Amino acid sequence: MLLVVVRSIAHSSPPSGSNRIEWFGLFSLYMFWVVFFSFFFDPERMGRYPPMAKLKLEFHEMSTPSWFTKDPAFAWGFWSHRLGLYHSKSVPHRGYTIMKTLAATKADHFSFTSNVDTHWIRSGFAENKVMECHGSTGWMQCTQPKCTNPKAASAESGGPALWSAADVIKSLPVVDESTFRVNDPATLPKCVRCGSLARPNVMMFSDHGFVETRTDTQQLAFDNFIRDVMKNNWKLAIIEIGAGEAIPTVRETSEVSARISGSTLIRINPRDPSIPRRLSHSAVSIP
Repeated sequence: MLLVVVRSIAHSSPPSGSNRIEWFGLFSLYMFWVVFFSFFFDPERMGRYPPMAKLKLEFHEMSTPSWFTKDPAFAWGFWSHRLGLYHSKSVPHRGYTIMKTLAATKADHFSFTSNVDTHWIRSGFAENKVMECHGSTGWMQCTQPKCTNPKAASAESGGPALWSAADVIKSLPVVDESTFRVNDPATLPKCVRCGSLARPNVMMFSDHGFVETRTDTQQLAFDNFIRDVMKNNWKLAIIEIGAGEAIPTVRETSEVSARISGSTLIRINPRDPSIPRRLSHSAVSIP
């Protein structure tokens, strides 16, 4: 479907200088699939920023749904802080614009991301071209199983299992930054269906209550995209940016997809640049 002049790639060392320019030029010859993870999950760094350092809690200990039951004001102190960082205090960086421009030149494209900050979609990528495998802070769900159970998600139950977080983001609960607690419990977000405590539709650590409705729809779209690639023998460029090994969901997905005949994996990663030996003829690493 697209002109391809290189069918397989083998590099024992990452390209540099003019060779690196040639690799980026190679992108224009392929059907395009974006795989992007915008920050490295570093347990030490993420687990020690104030006030979590003061409380002696690691990131994975904070990012768990159990806090919504044990201490809702503390749970929402953490998530109000995060939603503020992702939505109120940041905008998608220039890298998203570059990817959007490149994707527009291709026959097709897809973004598979573990980011939960909604920046891909906010950058203009279509909803049906993005897979947010760990959910999204742009959506809310209930904390109560009786409300999130698929069998309860009917017209009689009073509303959707998931709803936009826009209103919550506009008026985030005020947090005491020294304690990570919401100042006024009355401002904690509520479920639009039953009035119970709400939470972001993000897959947390040890999370058995994550509502997968939206993620399942995205997964189906991604599966159909890969199916079309294989059915039509399209040449697939897999551009993986910053996918670390601590939580390897994106990294593993790109490696599996790289086994498709005619595919090339370009791994851009300054910290975890290694390529599996089985992909040595179809992948290149750029630290």
